[in-house]
Amino acid sequence: MGDSGKMEREVPGHSLSSHVRLNDAKGCNHLMLGSPSDCCVLYKSFVTVLLSTESLVRIQRQSKGQQRRTTQERQAKHSTGTYAQEKRTPQTLSSQPHSGPQPIMSFCTAIEMTSLIIAKSGSLKSHILAPIRWHAGWYLYLLLACLMPPCVGQFAGPGCHFRTLRARGFYRSGDIQIGGVFPLHVDWVRYQVSFETEPAPITCRTFVFQNYLWLQALVFAIEEVNRNPDLLPNVTLGFQIYDSCADLMQSLLGTLWMMTGQERHTANYRCHISSSLAGIVGDAGSSSSILMARVLGVYRQPQISYFSTIPLLSDRNQFPSFFRTIPSDDVQFRGLAQLALQFHWTWVGLLAEDNDYGQHGIQVFQTELHKAGACVAFLEYIILSKPDRNANHIVQVIRNSTANAIIMFGLDSRIMPLLDELVKQNVTGKVFIASEAWSTSALLSVEQFRDLLSGTIGFTIYSGEMLGFAEHFNSVHPTNFSNDIYLREFWETAFRCEWQDHEVLKGSLNSQTKRCTGAERVDSVTGIYNDIISPRVTFAVYRAVYAIVLALKDMYLCKPGRGPFHQRTCANIFNFQPWQVRFYLVSIHR
Repeated sequence: MGDSGKMEREVPGHSLSSHVRLNDAKGCNHLMLGSPSDCCVLYKSFVTVLLSTESLVRIQRQSKGQQRRTTQERQAKHSTGTYAQEKRTPQTLSSQPHSGPQPIMSFCTAIEMTSLIIAKSGSLKSHILAPIRWHAGWYLYLLLACLMPPCVGQFAGPGCHFRTLRARGFYRSGDIQIGGVFPLHVDWVRYQVSFETEPAPITCRTFVFQNYLWLQALVFAIEEVNRNPDLLPNVTLGFQIYDSCADLMQSLLGTLWMMTGQERHTANYRCHISSSLAGIVGDAGSSSSILMARVLGVYRQPQISYFSTIPLLSDRNQFPSFFRTIPSDDVQFRGLAQLALQFHWTWVGLLAEDNDYGQHGIQVFQTELHKAGACVAFLEYIILSKPDRNANHIVQVIRNSTANAIIMFGLDSRIMPLLDELVKQNVTGKVFIASEAWSTSALLSVEQFRDLLSGTIGFTIYSGEMLGFAEHFNSVHPTNFSNDIYLREFWETAFRCEWQDHEVLKGSLNSQTKRCTGAERVDSVTGIYNDIISPRVTFAVYRAVYAIVLALKDMYLCKPGRGPFHQRTCANIFNFQPWQVRFYLVSIHR
């Protein structure tokens, strides 16, 4: 019991029996331990502290002049003492049945007793804290946990419920799942929170049918792998696809949905019964991918982006499980600066999205321009939180500037309001230098923007070949993909029609819109033909899926006794850990 000198000091106290109230404790119910026995393990760890405290109080109440009793006398005295009926030891605790939360309640009762002793016995605090100083952190945590009211992690009883948002996506079962996050919608409506009712989920709007190609690229790749017996024999891949709506909160919601396997997700719980999540492909935007990578990195869950180019994501210390199938922006932004200088544009305007992607692009571009002695005429940000993207103000700045060359960093869907306003105010005579985000956009071929965007130059992502993808996409039809919750809206947007039994988002189609018949042909849709025959971002999605597949194949081919893990073991292809997939992805990445 520590220093004997300290043990002999008198402790001014009170009658313990008058202060210890043995009520039914409920605090441990919200510790979110796996079972009542888990809390008992913690109880055993701290029972020594409780018994030491009990002994300390008993000894301090003895008279200084009282002679030491024999061992038999002390045991007899203890059996008739104040704590006789409440005595707890590791041995007696282990003999109690672990039914329901009773062992947990007992532990909390003991904690309450000790807390009362500490509160009522002023000089006793120093004696108690000395023998338990190395337990102090955990002891304090358990003490506070038992005194706080119950919360959502209770074992049972009324009031036990999860308050979580629902997430819905396009799902297909399989032995192994691959997730996909795509910004099928690029705008949203977030309702104002009154704090009087439960906040409503956001409403996604402005469906971009070109981005639907990315979704189908993932589906096509997985179906292709499932048909190939040489890649993963006797293994069927499934998928979970989610629409991030180009919104950070939605991308995080989709990430948790994929990790837990349920519409009503619960963080840190995996509810996949018969399949494992091998990795997530997405998101497109750098800001969304950063947010996702922060969460996925905690669990070493592989993430492969097909369109996030910000250099920050290359930091392995911050994002240990992030990969991508598109080059970093550092090279591109320096190249854009050199391109402007090559044409002797030394007085330029800069436009960028007000997010990580745009801000970093501006920073790198300005640095390169200043090195070459060029200057920036103006710098304006496209405000994504505003419906009009701050377009009117930006147009006035462009009209009043003498700069003829304008570098613009942003996705085509996000710069469209600005382009509309430029056309509306008849702004011409400007040359746009496009980042890869919109350099091959269908906007460049739209009649409305022909005069405005004529002469636009920029860098683009390399394209690849996807044999059979055109045939696959042409076969897409609501009757073939009945569980694709995004297909009907793609159909309405692409063909400017409306399903008779489907309510489209208010304002997306006018009252004169024709009815969809199902006889429309996908290969007749304008604006996506180039992305099919010469896929760029679509091909990056395709490659991301195959990167995960090749990692799984290496895992599948592992020979027991020659594996890369502890004691030369291999991972189980049907029950692996996320970090094991990451191990093989790193090998492929090198």
